[in-house]
Amino acid sequence: MWENTKRDSIGGGKSKKEAKQNTARSVLNQLLGVKDDTPQPVKSSVNKDSNHVNGVSNGNKLAKLSEPNPISLLQESCFARRWPPPYYETDSPNGMPHERQYTTSVYVDKFREVGTGKTKKLAKKEAAKRMLNVLKSVPISPVDYKKLYEDNITSSKNLDLANELSYLKEATYVKMTPQQSKKIAQFHQKLKNNKGPKLDALKQNISNQKGFDPVQYLHEISQDQRFEITFVEIEDKSLSGQFQALVQLATYPVAVCHGQGKTQQEAKTVAAHNAIEYLRLMTKSK
Repeated sequence: MWENTKRDSIGGGKSKKEAKQNTARSVLNQLLGVKDDTPQPVKSSVNKDSNHVNGVSNGNKLAKLSEPNPISLLQESCFARRWPPPYYETDSPNGMPHERQYTTSVYVDKFREVGTGKTKKLAKKEAAKRMLNVLKSVPISPVDYKKLYEDNITSSKNLDLANELSYLKEATYVKMTPQQSKKIAQFHQKLKNNKGPKLDALKQNISNQKGFDPVQYLHEISQDQRFEITFVEIEDKSLSGQFQALVQLATYPVAVCHGQGKTQQEAKTVAAHNAIEYLRLMTKSK
């Protein structure tokens, strides 16, 4: 006699194949009335625990994201006081490779604070946080707009100079070989000896003439002496808020002159004027 009775069973295993075999064995044991000793899947609380852990982790991340950034707060504090933005300077790291320690100094008005950290970012944040604590005791004075304008001009020049000095300090220079020095000297001598209507006019101070166009004149000199010039418009403005431009002269060595002005065209014109002055200096007879 066959009794059609539905049997359900669950089996577990390290793979799908093993789980199917254990399930089939469990059903067979039920039919035969044998005690089932096949391994059963264990209900894991990993998801629950992991959700809890992830919840805590996400909560910590959200808490960190909600914390105010001291660097931004310091920037806003300087803006509220009508001061120039903070200036940061990071020294070379100290310590073993796995224990690097960075030191960052921040300058605001007449104040200076130092922060340290395992990364440049952490050191910068620490310095900003210390500076904020100092500024808490400094009241915000009424705005003297005339003094503000004068201070901003002076501060912008000082920051430009500080950035240039910082760049020069960190820059790596390649020592010139005697052959390269000789080649440069030969080029300058050749330029002095060259003849041409535009190059000859350099000896006369034509840049002061009415209607003089430095950009056009520089193009004419380049055609006269057969070297290329390239103008580059810089997207970022200078610290004093002016437009910037560069002009590259494909001479030997390559010369690059900078210009800045109230408009992009004015910056380009100033760069061309500086390039003309450079060529005048190189072609000037002793």
